[in-house]
Amino acid sequence: MKKQAVGFEIIGYIILGIFAISCLAPFFMLLSGSLTAEIAITRNGYRIFPSEFGTDAWKYIINKIPLFASAIYRSFAVTLVGTVVHTLLAATLAY
Repeated sequence: MKKQAVGFEIIGYIILGIFAISCLAPFFMLLSGSLTAEIAITRNGYRIFPSEFGTDAWKYIINKIPLFASAIYRSFAVTLVGTVVHTLLAATLAY
C-alpha cells in the first residue's frame, strides 16, 4: 500500500471515530442523567459521569409501567396508522 493511501485510511478512521463518538454521546448523557440524583443535576447540570448516584428516575418509570406501556402502545399505533395512510395516499396519487 502506498504511503498516501495509509495516511488517507488513518484520517478516515479518525473522522469516523469522531463521528461515532458524537452519535453515541447523547445516549451516554441520557443514561448518565437517568442515574444522577435530581438535586445534583440542578446544582451541577448534566455530566457524563454522575456526581451523585441516584435511581429515582428508574424507580418512577418502574412504578408507572402501565402508564408507560400505554404511552408506548399509543406511539406505535399512531405511527402505524400514519404510515399506512401515507403509503396508501402516496400510492393512490402516484397511480
